[in-house]
Amino acid sequence: MDVTSYISNTVLTATVRPNQDITATLPNDPNNMPIPQTSGNWTMTKPTLVVTGLNHLIGMNVAILADGGVVDNQVVTSFANGTVGITLPVAASSVTVGLPFLPQLQSTYLDAPSQTTMQSKRKSINAVSLRIEKTRGISVGCNQPDQATQPNGGNPNWTNLTELKMRNSTMVAGQPIPLQTGDFYVPVQGGWETNGQVAIQQNYPLAANINAIIVYYNLGDSSA
Repeated sequence: MDVTSYISNTVLTATVRPNQDITATLPNDPNNMPIPQTSGNWTMTKPTLVVTGLNHLIGMNVAILADGGVVDNQVVTSFANGTVGITLPVAASSVTVGLPFLPQLQSTYLDAPSQTTMQSKRKSINAVSLRIEKTRGISVGCNQPDQATQPNGGNPNWTNLTELKMRNSTMVAGQPIPLQTGDFYVPVQGGWETNGQVAIQQNYPLAANINAIIVYYNLGDSSA
C-alpha cells in the first residue's frame, strides 16, 4: 500500500498496490470496509534492526524503548562499516535511545487533619492507591531511606518495592502494555515507622505521571 496523502494523526489516504486485495474486512459489510487498525498496529516507517547515528554515545550504556516495548540496555558500539549504534533483538519502527537514570518520588511524612498531629508516632502503611496518568512500569513501597536527609548527597538503594502490574485479559499477549490512566491499588510491605513515607520508583524508560497518593495505614502510639 502506498500512502498518497496525510490528513491527520489518525487519517491517511492510500492506494492499494495491484494484485494485493485487502482480505481483512468487516464481517457482513457489503462495502468490504477494511478492519480499522489501532495505534501501534501500523507504521509509516519501515522497521529496522539497527539504529545508527549514536556517535555522541559511543561506548556508553544506553536505555532503549522500541515500539513501546522496553529493550535490555546495550553499549553503543562502532560497526564494521564505520557507523555507530545498537542492534535491536526485534525490528522496530519507533525507537528511543538515551542515557539511563533512576526517577524516584518520595512523599512527605504522613500526617492527617485532626486535633492532634501524627508526627513522631509510629505508623504502619498497608497499601497505597496511586492516581496515575499515561503511566506504566512504576514500583511502589514505603519506609525507604529518606533521600532528602542523606549526607553528602548519598543515594542508598530502595528495596522491597512492588511493581504495579497492568497487564490484563483485554491486552494482546506479546504486545507492549499501553500507558494507563486511573487509580491503582497496591499492597506494600510496611512495618512500624515514625516517618510513614511512600516511595515510588521508575525502573524502566517509560512515562510516570503521579497525580495523587492515597495511603492506607494503622496508627500506633495513640493515647487512650
